[in-house]
Amino acid sequence: MICCLHNGIVINGLSLNEERSAVLVEDNIILDVFSEQRFLQKNFGPDIKLIDVQGNYIIPGLIDGHTHISMMSKAS
Repeated sequence: MICCLHNGIVINGLSLNEERSAVLVEDNIILDVFSEQRFLQKNFGPDIKLIDVQGNYIIPGLIDGHTHISMMSKAS
């Protein structure tokens, strides 16, 4: 399935750009990242699911690998 997350702020680790942007994804693979203005000019067909993230952040590829070791229980 192809989906487009739009109307969000994309954090890519390369810039501090906080303009609204869109990310096109197919089967968990990013196909394209583009401005919200370009998104509005595109004509997506009915087979593409559009997801309005309402100004929230889109952080492609972020893996949260931290742990809370101090919160682990002791083995008995």
